[in-house]
Amino acid sequence: MKFIRLILHRPATVFLLIASVILFGITSLTSMPLEYMPDMDMPIEMVMVQWPGADADSIERLVTEQVEDTCETMTDINTVSSTTQDNYAMVQLQYNYSADMDDAYSELKAAMDNLSGDLPDGCHAPTIMEISMSTSATMSISATSPGGENVQETLKNTVVPQLESLPGVAKVDLSGSNEEYLRVVLDETKMDQYGLSVATIGAAISAADFDMPVGNVTVGSQDIALSVGGNIEIASPDFTSIPIQTAAGQTIKLGDVTTFCNLYEKKADSISRYNGNPSVLLKVTKQNSASTISVCSSVKDALGTYSAEGIDFQIVSSEADNVMDSLTSVVQNLLVGVVLTMAVLFLFFGNIRASLIVGCSMPVSILLAMILLNAKGFAFDMMTGTSLIIAIGMIVDNSIVVLESCMRAQSHEANFKEAAAKGTGEVLVSIFASTLTTVVVYVPLAMASGMAGQMAGPLSWTISLTMLSSFICAITVVPLVFSLAKPMEKTELPINRVLDKIKSFYRRVIPGMLRHPGRVLIASVAILLFSLLLASRLNFVLFPSDYDGSVQINVNFRSGTKLELMDQQVQSLERALLSDENFKNVTLDISGNTAAFTAYAANECERTSEAAVEKYLNDFGDVPGMDVAVTPTGSGSTTSMMSSGNTVDVTIASDSLDALKQGAGMMQDAMTQVPGIIRVDNDFMQSRSQGRLLIDAQKALRAGTSQASVGMQVRYLLSGSTAMTLDYGDKTYDVVLEYPEERYNDITALMGHPIATQSGRLVTLEDIADIQYTTTLPSISRQDGQFITTVTATTSEAAKYTAADGINAAVAGLDFPDGVTKAQSAQDKMSNDEIGNMSQTLLIAIFLVFLVMAVQFDSPRLSIMIMLCIPFSLAGSFGFLFVAGRPMSIMGIMGFLMLFGIVVNNGILLVDATNQMRKTMPLEEALIQAGTTRLRPILMTSLTTILSMVPMLFSTDSGMSMMKEMAYIIIGGLCASTILTMFLMPPFYLLIRGERADGSKRGKKFKLFKS
Repeated sequence: MKFIRLILHRPATVFLLIASVILFGITSLTSMPLEYMPDMDMPIEMVMVQWPGADADSIERLVTEQVEDTCETMTDINTVSSTTQDNYAMVQLQYNYSADMDDAYSELKAAMDNLSGDLPDGCHAPTIMEISMSTSATMSISATSPGGENVQETLKNTVVPQLESLPGVAKVDLSGSNEEYLRVVLDETKMDQYGLSVATIGAAISAADFDMPVGNVTVGSQDIALSVGGNIEIASPDFTSIPIQTAAGQTIKLGDVTTFCNLYEKKADSISRYNGNPSVLLKVTKQNSASTISVCSSVKDALGTYSAEGIDFQIVSSEADNVMDSLTSVVQNLLVGVVLTMAVLFLFFGNIRASLIVGCSMPVSILLAMILLNAKGFAFDMMTGTSLIIAIGMIVDNSIVVLESCMRAQSHEANFKEAAAKGTGEVLVSIFASTLTTVVVYVPLAMASGMAGQMAGPLSWTISLTMLSSFICAITVVPLVFSLAKPMEKTELPINRVLDKIKSFYRRVIPGMLRHPGRVLIASVAILLFSLLLASRLNFVLFPSDYDGSVQINVNFRSGTKLELMDQQVQSLERALLSDENFKNVTLDISGNTAAFTAYAANECERTSEAAVEKYLNDFGDVPGMDVAVTPTGSGSTTSMMSSGNTVDVTIASDSLDALKQGAGMMQDAMTQVPGIIRVDNDFMQSRSQGRLLIDAQKALRAGTSQASVGMQVRYLLSGSTAMTLDYGDKTYDVVLEYPEERYNDITALMGHPIATQSGRLVTLEDIADIQYTTTLPSISRQDGQFITTVTATTSEAAKYTAADGINAAVAGLDFPDGVTKAQSAQDKMSNDEIGNMSQTLLIAIFLVFLVMAVQFDSPRLSIMIMLCIPFSLAGSFGFLFVAGRPMSIMGIMGFLMLFGIVVNNGILLVDATNQMRKTMPLEEALIQAGTTRLRPILMTSLTTILSMVPMLFSTDSGMSMMKEMAYIIIGGLCASTILTMFLMPPFYLLIRGERADGSKRGKKFKLFKS
């Protein structure tokens, strides 16, 4: 009371403090970086080992297993998984979230340095990559040259270096560009005539360009350093005059044994198009700490300077646009929530001054919270923005209770200052307790580990700081402005007539319920069982999808399919995508044996990504020669990778690839029969033919050579040999020795090639080697020492939640081969960890709420009684999700945490009012009077919270769709809890305290809890 009276007598000081909050709050808000989602560090390290020219089988045996064995002994390792493909192996290490990733990196780096010497010759040193959610491209840009300029040259030499020098840019990748090299085509006839090999010619070229210090010499009175070297230039005739000494001692020139020697553009191994036109695609990735908006703006400014030079740049996708679109939606929903909240206040108060008194607490509370959030280094993103939308309705709760109490006190006090002091003092403890119960819910959420914990951190801090700010405003700003504005309550309001009817109904019903609390208890148990039944019917996903209508389409061809043929076959699909009005941009990248499309949704696209998946699978899924896989995607969300969309994955493991292949085939057949499945992908469907040259060691030795020497010569025949690198101008070129193009592409020609031996003899390859054909996978996956494969079923949009049960039942009935077991993928393990973390957080939050209320009322029994509001709310939450057809998710669990902190506030108000009133009136009358007295503030606080989140339900923004589960759960739970708490709490009050309505004690058998 003394503090409140001090506030009332120092208005100038308070208004100056409010002005300071507004000034610094606006400054903090405008200086906060804008991002889509908060930065999330994943406890994952990747180790990549490249072995150019090696097949997946060899790399898996000789490289992958060594790396895995080394990593499995490290500390804090949760899962070791690997993917091995031709030319490289990728090993993923998933650590426990409690691991210190700096220490983990140092340990991994030391282990890989020690392992490098044990890897096969030709392997590159292991490369360690740290994974974070911001490693995806920040911007994708298409570059074309309508005027015919050499766009690739300009991009590589000028644009890319300029972009990479911009602040915040981590790297810029090019797709669709071709590199130049110095091509030296060998004359095989002349080489045989002079008895030369590729290695000899390469050594001669390499020796012609060198630079080495030899010592110091005296010149006059000075000592100078002396060096010696040779220098050759690509454009100089001296290059073809490089001397080469034959085995017979004869000296010839390089030009004598070559047919071509000049710069040459590598044959295109990829094709890139943007909206049907040839292009080069630039992908810009920002640094983790950099601002998305700033990086994208800097890149756009830099590209503008090159547009004048004849290069046309088109922004394919930009995270900055996604950030601004989503945050604009957040601000719009926030403003609509404010308007609806103000409408509720005016509806109940009927006085514009009273409404503004409460309304002014919203901006002051938000700005004060912004000051604190900015000081902690948070960005303004989807999580902080959504938490403000959720908090808008709760911000005014304390102010409503204080104002309503002040107006009730004013009806008995002529002095507004005295009424403000008395009214605020009466509810001070109650609103402090309700604020504390709301805030303590977010303490375990802010400290939660895992990805969900990192996402929830900004949300927790935002709501907690906003609620604490609202409490400060409620006990300072509201009573002060009330005493100055002097609002008068209007009694003749339409809402009051409605409230009078509700109160009249309440007075008629409650006495009967108080006389039969046992029946109320049975009804409550029935409600709880109904809630659990609804919960069992809900589907669960780790993160709700935030797809915006975009899709990714991968078209796989048989291994070895020529680039031109793939381009020809996908053109019908490309035309269909370009003519689809639901897509605004379409990119194509063809490389290897895959053509990858990304179709970006048009603005205000009404078709879902899942519907687009179904359409294009139906239209192109059965085209001969093409294996078409379509997956939904978002415009840039970091959680898209964690969303399952309309796919169901089942992973199996085995020590035998053959057994694994058989098991995967059984699963594919079973899953295909499940209703709603439109496609089943099996890694073994991508198997390919591979040739293996088996060199007979005995025959090679008798011929005067070795297996390694023969293998190296075959490599030169097919892939050439890089002799050295040369600087020319400001560029560096590889000098590559090659045989005439396609000379040995045919297996017959290759096997008939004469192999030079150390004794000078020539033997054909077929004399000492055989060719063996095998079927192998293009990619080999392992996890925790076992081979694994994942069979993926794509469902129709209607069956995306129901098909999983059918698939699990079908797979459970299979009799797998010996050694094949159902396994958890790394993502499944992460999902289970996240669910476990959030469940633990939920239990801790419930305990903290109980603890706060038990301390407030000095009674664990009353605390337990108030917490019965929580199961009341479950019926509404689960029911609303079930009716809306929404799944349960991690975001939904976060919504429950918020709900638990909100719904107990109504119980606190009722119990606190009952305890005060029973001092002056009989218990039954106190219970009824408490309900009718607190009806108005309970309805006001509930409506403001509910209506502030209604815009979230109808938002069409893809980012906001990820947050909708929170709104469904809070709105449904609060509606149910408000009604049930008002009617069920009074009988529970009697049961918990072991009393009858007349205040007499019941027998022990009627007590729920002993004192």
